[in-house]
Amino acid sequence: MEKQYTFQSAPRAVRAGNRKKYRDPQESARPANIMFDARVIRGNTYATVVPTRSMRMQATLTKTVKRKTVKHSPPAPRSTTPPPVEGRMHMDVQTDNYLEELHDKPFETEVSTQTDALLDHPTAPAFIPKPSGVDKATEIGPRDLFDFDLEVEPILEVLVGKSLEHALMEVLEEEELKNLARHQQSFEQKVTVRFDKGGD
Repeated sequence: MEKQYTFQSAPRAVRAGNRKKYRDPQESARPANIMFDARVIRGNTYATVVPTRSMRMQATLTKTVKRKTVKHSPPAPRSTTPPPVEGRMHMDVQTDNYLEELHDKPFETEVSTQTDALLDHPTAPAFIPKPSGVDKATEIGPRDLFDFDLEVEPILEVLVGKSLEHALMEVLEEEELKNLARHQQSFEQKVTVRFDKGGD
């Protein structure tokens, strides 16, 4: 059976070049906040290409080359109007589509107004809701729905008949009460007379 190859070495501290063993608090080579670190990718990481060191160096070189090659050329001199012919002179002319009348002194007007010392607060207008739907109208004549004199007659008959009947019943009750009182009085007189005769 073959033995597997293994390698073992003594542990040692990793030191790259002239890197210091301890960090100097005064110098800040890297940003302390990761939001300002160029190595941190922000945003959507599904479709973005993670830039490598070579890509960043290539982009820096391209920007430097562009900066060096692009030079601002001086603007082309404007063509000037040739000098006027002898006996003539140049003057400003409007070349706009709509000419404007020029004046040495602009047109001025004076307008004066006087307001009242105290003004009443205007009353708020009444709220009228916005109408909805379709409005319809109709006209009804004086005798289109019903004839009042004709329709009210049976109702009046019932009311007058009930009132008379009730009044008649009250009169009969009063007469009956009077008859009962008269009968009771006569009965009491008869009883008194009988007691008086019995006592004698």
